[in-house]
Amino acid sequence: MQPKLAERLTPLAAAATALAAFACCIPLGIAGALGVLALGGLFDALQPWFVSAATLLLAFSAFQAHRGRRTCRTGGRRFSLAVLALSATIVLLVLLFPQ
Repeated sequence: MQPKLAERLTPLAAAATALAAFACCIPLGIAGALGVLALGGLFDALQPWFVSAATLLLAFSAFQAHRGRRTCRTGGRRFSLAVLALSATIVLLVLLFPQ
C-alpha cells in the first residue's frame, strides 16, 4: 500500500512546489499590472496622436517600399511587405474599432 500512497503524494507535492515557486512572484506581478494600468490611463489621452503618427509612418514606409521596387532589388522584399501589410491591418483595426 505504500507505493500507492507515494504515487498519490508525488503529484501533490510537485503542484505545491510549483505554487510556492510562483508565490514569490505574485507581488511583482500585481505591481506590474498596476503600472500598466496607470500607463494605459496616460496613453488613452494620447491615442489620437499615436494613431496619426502610425498612419503617417505607414504612408512613408509604403512610399519607400514602392520607390525601393524601382531602384534596387533586395532579398527581404517579401518579408518587408508582409510586415507592412500586418502593420497597416493593425492600424486599420484600431481606427475602425476604437476603445
